[in-house]
Amino acid sequence: MKKRLLALALCLEMAVSLLPITAAAVDYHFNSASIVADGVEYRDASSTTNAGYCVNITGWTLEHNTGTIVNTDGFITVSPICCSAEATDYLTDPPVAGVEYFPNISILNNSLLLNNFEYDDDFFANLVIPGYETNFRECGRGNSGTITLRFRMVKHSWQFSQTDSTLTAKCRNSGCPIQTVGVTLAADSVTLPESPFNARLEGLKQFQQEVPDAVIGEFVYKYKGPGDTEYRVVQPTAANAKAGEYQVGVRISGLPNKEYGPVEMSLDDEVIPDGAGYADLYVQYTAADPKVTAQTGDNRPIELMMAGILVFSALAAAAFVLDGKRKYRQ
Repeated sequence: MKKRLLALALCLEMAVSLLPITAAAVDYHFNSASIVADGVEYRDASSTTNAGYCVNITGWTLEHNTGTIVNTDGFITVSPICCSAEATDYLTDPPVAGVEYFPNISILNNSLLLNNFEYDDDFFANLVIPGYETNFRECGRGNSGTITLRFRMVKHSWQFSQTDSTLTAKCRNSGCPIQTVGVTLAADSVTLPESPFNARLEGLKQFQQEVPDAVIGEFVYKYKGPGDTEYRVVQPTAANAKAGEYQVGVRISGLPNKEYGPVEMSLDDEVIPDGAGYADLYVQYTAADPKVTAQTGDNRPIELMMAGILVFSALAAAAFVLDGKRKYRQ
């Protein structure tokens, strides 16, 4: 009986000792992938299996149960973008705004043992392409140690509108999570010697990410001094920083589906070719001379100080009069 128990214990120990070896057969469990691209580009058959437009990947990371794989050469490949979810035809013409496309990206398993991996049931992948809305569809496993990530992508269909200083883009694609993105030209009124050449574009980073074809022009400053009737262009140098009125403008061009000029384009109007539209933003502000404002009371700290002195003096005079009357009555 003891020999049987000992034999059974030895069998059990051997079985337990084999568990890590068995588990090693599927040692890597991938749980997420993050892929960044700078757009799409046409590739002929010499650089891919089939000619067509492909996602141009610039960086990626792959998370698994033992660590992270980052930008390994030869580890990731792309196929031409498909025009349908069934992957039956490839995109050979430039993508059209508002139309669904389906890129497939394959992750090769050449830094690990071939076929020595799985992916979790809740595996998720993220694909970022400037100017496009993307959605992860599914993950599949190939026959030669690959993971194929399947995405849906839609080029934003922007409709632009503007005020004097703000350009707003609204995506007309149904269900687009971005919806609107905007950029605003701003400049602050100053008291010299603080520089009046302080224009900036607020929201520019996100705007350029979503509308990558937009071309941002240079700031153009104009100045109108006391007694002048019109603005004149000035260079943003310290020597040109003078008291007066300022106006700064910037042109944003390369806007798709945008009329020439500031009027919002109607959906029924003829679509202008990509790059034909532009918007001119401007804002007005002032620069004050501290010497002049001290004399005229335009400088708020001096104005408040002088007002305080006057109020204090009036109260002191009133108290003096009342005190004099009280003494006289006594």
